[in-house]
Amino acid sequence: MTAPPSDAVLGPANAETFKSGGPNADAINERSRRHRLSSAATDVGGTTGRALELRPATGTTFVRTAASPAREL
Repeated sequence: MTAPPSDAVLGPANAETFKSGGPNADAINERSRRHRLSSAATDVGGTTGRALELRPATGTTFVRTAASPAREL
């Protein structure tokens, strides 16, 4: 997979403009503390968006990016 052009809306030139991951992670951490929940693993930061997949029947959790297959956390 090739990187987006540097002038793409979600490309490197606009990385600071669309930095939504930090506030999202902060919100999740705050709510987790409020409910006395802790994380067994995290995968945050960087410039790549992620999707989380939870399988309630088994309790397994996976994370993936557009450029990578799902991997278990």
